[in-house]
Order: sequence, then structure tokens, then C-alpha cells
Amino acid sequence: SVQTFKRFVLDEYAQLNNSLSDKNSKTKFYHPWFGLMTAQQWYWLLSTHHYLHLQQIRAIKKRLPII
Repeated sequence: SVQTFKRFVLDEYAQLNNSLSDKNSKTKFYHPWFGLMTAQQWYWLLSTHHYLHLQQIRAIKKRLPII
């Protein structure tokens, strides 16, 4: 459900916030499509990624029959 997804996203962000000591670090980690990314770039990517999935869930729900 949308509520389950929202809880998942909030929990994921809480874990991410607790594990990042320096969001402005210049250290980079590899992403298979976008190449090397900083923590700040990864943080932005996750929020955009989750927003797209939320929109997909809402669109799917609109097409489901009401039971």
C-alpha cells in the first residue's frame, strides 16, 4: 500500500541519516548508470527515485477496481 511504501521510505532515510557522518564529503561511490557519485548526490537520487515510485503506485491504484 502507499502507507507501507511511505513508512519504508521514512525508515530508509532515517537509516541513511544515521549512517552519514558528512553529507558534504567528496568521497564518491560508484553507481552502475551514473558513475561516481558523492553522498549528497546519492541522497538526491534516492529521494527522486522514491518519488517516481510513489507516483507509479498512485497511478496503479487509480486503475484498480474498488472492492
